[in-house]
Amino acid sequence: MSKYTTYQPCKRPGGIGNIMSLVLNCVRYAIAAGASITLPLIEKRGQDLTALKNGVQEPMSYFFDDAFFRGVMALNCPQMTVLEDISQIREFGNAHVTDSLRPSELHADNGRLDMHTSEFQHALSGWLNFEPSLHHPAIIRLSLGLFEWPISEESVEFYATFGKLLRFREDVHQLANDILRTIQRQSSDNGRFLGAHLRTEADIKGLWIDYNDQRDAYFAKALSMTFKTIYLASGDLIDSARLKTEAAKRNIKVLTKRDLLSRANLRKLTSMTWDQQGLVDYLVLKNSTFFMGSSPSSFAFALAYSRHLNIADESYPFPEDSLSKIIGEDVNFFRDGMWPVQG
Repeated sequence: MSKYTTYQPCKRPGGIGNIMSLVLNCVRYAIAAGASITLPLIEKRGQDLTALKNGVQEPMSYFFDDAFFRGVMALNCPQMTVLEDISQIREFGNAHVTDSLRPSELHADNGRLDMHTSEFQHALSGWLNFEPSLHHPAIIRLSLGLFEWPISEESVEFYATFGKLLRFREDVHQLANDILRTIQRQSSDNGRFLGAHLRTEADIKGLWIDYNDQRDAYFAKALSMTFKTIYLASGDLIDSARLKTEAAKRNIKVLTKRDLLSRANLRKLTSMTWDQQGLVDYLVLKNSTFFMGSSPSSFAFALAYSRHLNIADESYPFPEDSLSKIIGEDVNFFRDGMWPVQG
């Protein structure tokens, strides 16, 4: 057991793209500190996206296969202890709980810590106002920003594989596989389909790329690559219906997860929360022939990054390559701090 334990409740609300970043950054900082970790808690979002916080926290299994996470950590980081919660710390009664720590606000010897993360353990020791021990451990609650760890400091191999720590729940995989089999079975185009993430929900209206621009870009790509089918992921049912109607005029079929699941699996889907259903979309879109999304959606960028790893020819630029295209402004903090996750 380490003399440090990091505790990250993931209390910043957001969708799967944000949560994946927070969890992986927490683990990466714990590795840098030589600390034990607790399984993260995930703040559950409300169904109304204009009010994201509802104060309800769910265990890691709300999104992810926590047994898989534990197994991968035990295999690759056997010296790190993974705890269910902080009460499992052996000397919990003697532990010192620190103030909330924002790692990027610490200062390394030569500048901001988030640019010199190899010095995190040294900077952490200086930040603590006491010397922890196995009998008097420190419990450090991390307060992380999104996409905070500078992935440019990592080797290509580590960067490409670290996100494999996070595997989605098994029931999510089962539903996504059912959808992909149905697409393949019903297809008249050898299973080819364009995957599209339509981000027009109420929380970003007037702030991000609008419906018309997304629609035009998706239709243009479908027509240029002769796709007959678009698999659509969207939380806006009205705009989804609009896109279906307008696509039909161009002889393009737009399908959603609800169109493609068996009755039994549709019942399983409807028992899930809005965000859990989004995990199903993530896996289906990951397997699309070509994927399109819009900036600055972390969901879309996470998908595009995970697909980008499958391209051997590094001459393809990002955020548009031979497998994906993100329309809108390229956002540097995604480039600098997003781990690719296969789900």
